Amino acid sequence: RKKKSGGRNIYYDRFAKEITKYDDQATQEIMMVMLKTEKCCWKREYVANPVRVPFEMLSVPIPKDYDPLLTKQYGKWNIFVRGGSIHGSVIFDPDKSYKEYLK
Repeated sequence: RKKKSGGRNIYYDRFAKEITKYDDQATQEIMMVMLKTEKCCWKREYVANPVRVPFEMLSVPIPKDYDPLLTKQYGKWNIFVRGGSIHGSVIFDPDKSYKEYLK
């Protein structure tokens, strides 16, 4: 059960306090997530001038120099790897009930 503080989640309050701790300082790096690993710390210059790109039905801001960020985070991010589904086999058949496949 989550404890509340003033109607809000105390974990969110702690998170918000931590990520805004250095807002008034011109630091060299910024932390993108609350994990204390090298992968999470990005150079401020990487995200200083975002560009907008289409994503599905939206236009989203991304770092102008996204390649070094994605490479640091994921390694060879731009090489397609065919993988399986985390859900196992997925069957799409609009003409047959899913109950037939459960038998």
